Amino acid sequence: MTNANVLIVEDEGILAIELKEKLERLCYNVPSIASSGEEAIEMALRYKPDLILMDIVLKGEMDGIGAANKIRSILKVPVIYLTAYADNDTVNRAKTTEPFGYLIKPYNEKELQIALEMALYKHTMEKLRESHHWLETVLKSMGDAVIATDNDGNITFVNPSAERLTGLKNDDAVGLSLDEVVRIIDEESWNPVKNLVGIALSKNSAAASSVSNLLSRPDGKDVTIEYIASPIADVQGTVMGVVLILKDLTSQREAEIESKIRDTAMASSINALCITDTNGKIKYVNAPFYELWGYSSEEVIGKSASEISRLYAELSEIETSLREKGRWNGETAAIRKDGTKFFAKLSVNNIYDRLGRPVYMAYSFVDITNLKKAQEELKKYITKLQRTDVRTDELAEELSRNFKLSYELLLRLYTLLSNDPAIKDGEIAKCLAETKESIDAVGNLVEELELCSLPYSLYLSLIALYQLKVEDIGKEKEV
Repeated sequence: MTNANVLIVEDEGILAIELKEKLERLCYNVPSIASSGEEAIEMALRYKPDLILMDIVLKGEMDGIGAANKIRSILKVPVIYLTAYADNDTVNRAKTTEPFGYLIKPYNEKELQIALEMALYKHTMEKLRESHHWLETVLKSMGDAVIATDNDGNITFVNPSAERLTGLKNDDAVGLSLDEVVRIIDEESWNPVKNLVGIALSKNSAAASSVSNLLSRPDGKDVTIEYIASPIADVQGTVMGVVLILKDLTSQREAEIESKIRDTAMASSINALCITDTNGKIKYVNAPFYELWGYSSEEVIGKSASEISRLYAELSEIETSLREKGRWNGETAAIRKDGTKFFAKLSVNNIYDRLGRPVYMAYSFVDITNLKKAQEELKKYITKLQRTDVRTDELAEELSRNFKLSYELLLRLYTLLSNDPAIKDGEIAKCLAETKESIDAVGNLVEELELCSLPYSLYLSLIALYQLKVEDIGKEKEV
């Protein structure tokens, strides 16, 4: 890795200058030379070098190992130790700082070059592994489904979201052809979407779905998705394969359907419906609302609901009920655009967001003007009927009393005739027995009339029945 920045930490000035010249001949840059541990830390933080050549033995309180340990806690920079001593104690101390190599003084230029190249290569590979691990962690934590392939379309990676969406496991899917295991169907044409990898690689750009698609899972379920397939390249720009991102649209599709159902329900409702924001500005009304008030859309949307509806109800009462209970129900009068007054049954409810905060208000009006008129007519009729009932009940009571007297006279007449020895036998006696049954039936009706409190119309019906019975008795007497 030529042109890398190498920081020299050497307390012997001549050796430091010679080392700087060697590095420059090898096409490395030397931003600075530090002669102590403290200065090494300062220079490392200032220049952030790609590599540090650190002499272990330095003048001052901090040696090279201490300086390297301090730098390592702040920067991830490879360190190569320079030392004329390689005793076990020094080596063991140096190991704790995880150095990328040692150069034993004196060393030649070739040894220096090999040590530098190995250290920088090792550090680059570590960064790549960390980057790969970081990228893999990011991909695994993504909410969208991610599938990576090589240039031949064979799967190399499936993140957990893709496992859940497709029903495939990463270990089972790796090595398989993308077209074989990920079956996508164009929802408009119902044709399978194939060779996404080839399309993305040939275009050398992203291949995205223009319409919604169906992902056919191994368990037979179809999932609504959209996708984008893009080439992926390494740091040198070499294309290594394709990454396919699948976005599950199931929840979005269900929300759209629910929204359409709500819109259709509101539009087809016979009630006059109005939706406002929390400031009372109208956001939506349905056709019955326009018909009831006589306004056009341009005159209503965005306007104040109180100005349009002109309710007689106490708005403060409605607001208090919405704040405390989230709803209000009652009757009110309102004024149409043309100035005419009508009556309505009104229901107002808060509409809440997912955090439970009121964001809209829904008003539902039912025109009850005709019902109000009918109620008034009914009240008048009942009042009139009640006056009639008083007179009719008095008549019914008088007729009942007279009918009871007639019944008692008939019963006495029957008693006298039945005790007459002259008519104990023959046809007259037979007719008298049949008459007794009719008189008993009339007596039962008289008792019911006395015990029950009945409407006057039923009294009249009973009196008519009694009259029929009396006529029957009269006929029997004639016989």
